[in-house]
Amino acid sequence: MSTPTARDRAAVLETIRTAGTGLIAADGAWPQQVARLLSAAGASWRESADVCADLAWMARAQGRSALLTMTAAQATQDSGDLVHDRALRHLYLATLRYDLRCTDILDIFAALDNDQLFEAEQVTDDYTLALTGFALLGTSEAGSLRLVDPLLKLFGDHVKSLHALLHGLWLGADLPRPGREQHMLDLAHRLPEGDPIAAYRAASALRCLGRLPQALAAIDLALELLPAGDTTVHADLVRERLLITTARDLSIPSTSSNGTQS
Repeated sequence: MSTPTARDRAAVLETIRTAGTGLIAADGAWPQQVARLLSAAGASWRESADVCADLAWMARAQGRSALLTMTAAQATQDSGDLVHDRALRHLYLATLRYDLRCTDILDIFAALDNDQLFEAEQVTDDYTLALTGFALLGTSEAGSLRLVDPLLKLFGDHVKSLHALLHGLWLGADLPRPGREQHMLDLAHRLPEGDPIAAYRAASALRCLGRLPQALAAIDLALELLPAGDTTVHADLVRERLLITTARDLSIPSTSSNGTQS
């Protein structure tokens, strides 16, 4: 029997993602159904994270949030099916992240035991750790900036996990500066070229650093890259652009009608 290729796995995951899209609209128990599909496919933590983050965002946008059909107990259950339980956890935690409910994420993490975070051969569920990092950063927890580099060593270039940490840094307004902003720029540069959210977060960091021309260029790039029809994110980007242009205008000395500085 031949070993499945990366293309084969991508096709399997796309099938699950498509099926999940239909389940969101049709089935009130869609998280459980998606978890069963991922379990049947033997999804890794990365594959589970990639599918669950996308479906959690889609369901939330359609008013079918996983939080409306799941409980915290389901997100921390240990049924003996590691892949199924992990998928439910990913769906629930990702939705909490999109709702900025950091304390609830930390409560879920505290309720888990080590067996739920480790697979065979000590492979960790790094997406759950990344989402917990998001919550600690998002609440500006003391010392949480020191967690960024160790977490990056765990999950490397995994896009969904990078976005979770970057989101936490963006949310953690009381984190030490300029360390917060430098971490944001470093993470944004790790993400694939052409990622509008990475450009958006970079623009925010550059604004906070007072690098306003660069911030304006970054947010304009983000607006160009954003797919059409994403009105919620578009509003966030427009708001950031207004903050940048306002900061720029306030930094430019005004002149009187005779050309002298006022």
